[in-house]
Amino acid sequence: MLFGLTGVSFATRNGLWPIASTDRGETLFLMAADGTLSRILVEDGEDGWARYEMSSGSPHGDP
Repeated sequence: MLFGLTGVSFATRNGLWPIASTDRGETLFLMAADGTLSRILVEDGEDGWARYEMSSGSPHGDP
């Protein structure tokens, strides 16, 4: 299981959306959970994964 996903799908309501890749083989994905895009997952090109949480707040701290 990858970061709590029950299955891996791409470009679906609860799936991974590829958004960028590098010449070193890394791929960045937006992770949709419950229909919201709340995380970025990074695959390092060698089957390693990292997760980064995103907040929905204003960059200036306003609600």
